[in-house]
Amino acid sequence: MKIPLTDPLVRHGMATQPSWFYDRVRFIAIALGMTLGWASTLSAQIPELNTTTEITQFGITWTFAEEVEYGQFVNGDYYVIGPVTVASVSPAPEVDGDQLRNGSMVNPPVGSVSAYDDRLTNWSTDYLTGLVEFPLEMQPGDSLVSSISLDELQPNQILDDVHPDEPETSPLLTMAVLTCIAGPVPLDTFRPGYADLDKDLLRRAGDIRWDLLPRVPDPVDPREDPGVAWDLADVERMFERPWIDHVRGWASRELHASENMPGYGREVGRAVSIAALKLMLEGYTEEELATLMYRFIQVGIDNWAIAKRGGGWPAQGGYGNGRKLPIVFAAVVLQDEEMLNLAENAPDAVYGEDQHTEFGPAWTGAEVRFTGQYPEAYESDPRQINADRGPYEHLRPGNWPGIRPTLGESYRRCCTSISWVGQALAVRMLEAVEIWNHDAFFAYVDRWMTEDDTLHVMEMQQSLGYSPGIRQGSTVFDPFVDAMWDRYRENLTSYAYGYWTVDHQIDSGSLGRLQVEFAPWAYSYRVGTWVFLPEPEQDLRAEFGAWAYPLNAGGATGDETPDSEAGMAYGYPVANGIIDTGVFIGRLNVELAPWVYSLNLERWAYLPGPGDDLSTRHGAWIYFLDTN
Repeated sequence: MKIPLTDPLVRHGMATQPSWFYDRVRFIAIALGMTLGWASTLSAQIPELNTTTEITQFGITWTFAEEVEYGQFVNGDYYVIGPVTVASVSPAPEVDGDQLRNGSMVNPPVGSVSAYDDRLTNWSTDYLTGLVEFPLEMQPGDSLVSSISLDELQPNQILDDVHPDEPETSPLLTMAVLTCIAGPVPLDTFRPGYADLDKDLLRRAGDIRWDLLPRVPDPVDPREDPGVAWDLADVERMFERPWIDHVRGWASRELHASENMPGYGREVGRAVSIAALKLMLEGYTEEELATLMYRFIQVGIDNWAIAKRGGGWPAQGGYGNGRKLPIVFAAVVLQDEEMLNLAENAPDAVYGEDQHTEFGPAWTGAEVRFTGQYPEAYESDPRQINADRGPYEHLRPGNWPGIRPTLGESYRRCCTSISWVGQALAVRMLEAVEIWNHDAFFAYVDRWMTEDDTLHVMEMQQSLGYSPGIRQGSTVFDPFVDAMWDRYRENLTSYAYGYWTVDHQIDSGSLGRLQVEFAPWAYSYRVGTWVFLPEPEQDLRAEFGAWAYPLNAGGATGDETPDSEAGMAYGYPVANGIIDTGVFIGRLNVELAPWVYSLNLERWAYLPGPGDDLSTRHGAWIYFLDTN
C-alpha cells in the first residue's frame, strides 16, 4: 500500500498537517473511485460458484460423475471443489499395447517420466504407471493434466522455429490443467503450479506491484516498422495455454504441445524475453497489459513449482533456455518472499543460462566464457560424452577438443546466446540481478553484445575452416529485443524519485512525465512549467503522492466567461467549475476545493486555501495524488 512513512509537510519544513489529512486522502480517493495502487475490491471477492457436469477447455472435456462446483483462476484455468470424480476425459486416452495417445497425469513428476504419448523420448510401458485411468478420484490439492495427441507432427503454432516449415518434435497438439481445491478462492487468484504437491500458497493478482516495472517508450514505431513491433495480442497468445514443462533435459522439447508453448528452448528464451520487455513499455494501461501479465506470471508460478521439487532445465545446447526469467519476474512483481529467495528455496534446480556461463579467461581475451554444449554431463563424467560437447573456450580454436571441435561454438552462436539478450536486459530493468544470483550470465551477455568477433572469426576460419553464420552483437531473429537493448542497456543505473530515468526523464505517478536533469527542479511537460520537487533520492512510488511547488509563470487565458455566481477560486475566475491558471498548474476543476482535479495531469491534488489569490504569487505547495 502506498502509505507515506513520514508526513511530507514535516519532511520539507512546512506546516504539519493533522493526522486526519491522510485519512481524508484515503476517503476522498475512494469516493472518487481511485485505487491508489490497491487491489480492486472486486478481485478480492469470493465468487458464488455454479455447478456443472462437464468442463471444456482448449478442446479437452472433463466429465464428472455428478454435479460439481467450479470456478476459474485469474489466468482462465478451471478449478473444481473437491473431492470429485472425473468420470471421463475427451478425447479419451488410447492405449494399444505399448502405444499411447491423449494421455493424462495427476500431479506430474519432475524428471524424465511422462505418460501423454508413446512418441515422447524414453517412453516405455513402465511409464504407464503414471497414466491416469478413468474414472478418477480427485482430492483437494490434485492437478490433472490432460492432452490431445497429433496424428502427424506439425510446425509449432506459438513461436516458429527459425526453420518454420519444419515440423516440431512434439507429438502433442494441446494440453490443459484442471485443479481440485477445497473451496472457492478470490477472483484474482493464480492457479497453483500443476507440479506443486502442497498447494498451500495461493498467489493473488491484487498483489502485483505494477510500480516496480519501468515504463519506457517503445523504441520501435509500429507504424514505421510493423514487422518489428510485436502486437500485444500475439504476445498474449504465446502464454494463453499452460506451459507443461516438467520433463528434465533435452527431451522436454517433445513435451511442449504445439499450441501451448514454443518447442525448442531457444524459442522459449525468445518468447519470455519478448513478453517481459513488452510489459515494461509505456503506452499501455495496466488494464491493457493485465492479460499478458497474468499469463506470464502463471508460467513463473508453474516453473517455480518444478524448481522447488528439484526439477530444472540443464544446459544442453539450446534446450534449457528461458525458464528462470518467468520465475524471477513473478518474484519481483508479486514481491513473493519464497520466490525472491530462489537459490535458498529451490537449491537443486538448474537453469541452462547459469550452467552455460562462468567467469574465467577465454581465448578471445574476455573474462567470462561459454562452458560448452553439455557442461553438466561432461563435468559429471567426461568419459560418457564426447569431448567436443564440453568446455572449449579456454583454448584457442586450433586446440579445441573432440572429433567435432566446432560443436560447442556452433551452439554458443545458434541456440543460446541469441535468446539470452532480452532476458538479461529484462532482469537488469527489474533491478533483479541479485535475485537471479548468477553474475556470469549478465557479464556474458554484455560480452556477446559488445565484443567484436571479426578477428576471432578469421582465426576460426584459418584454424578449422569454420565460418559461423551468426555473428555476435545481436539476437539475429528478434529486432524488437535488439532495439530495446540498443535503447536502454546504457540507461539502467540512473534513478530519480524512485523512477527509472531515460534521457533524464521519468514517468512519475504523481506529476506525469518530468525532466529531472536539474533535480530537485523538474520540468513538467504536461503543464509546461518548472516544479520544485524535494529530495530526488526519495522513493515516491511508496507514497500516496507528492508535495511539489510549481512555479507560476502566468499565462492564464481567461478565455471563458466566469460564472457570475461561482466567482473566484485561488484568485482565478471560475467557469463551469474550472479555473485556468495557465503555465502554473494548468486547468483545474475546483468544485470540490481544496481537492482539485488537474485536467492537464489527469489526477487529483490537494491545494489549500481556495480563498487565497495565487495568481500573484511565485508558486504554491500542492499535494498531487498518485493514482497509478
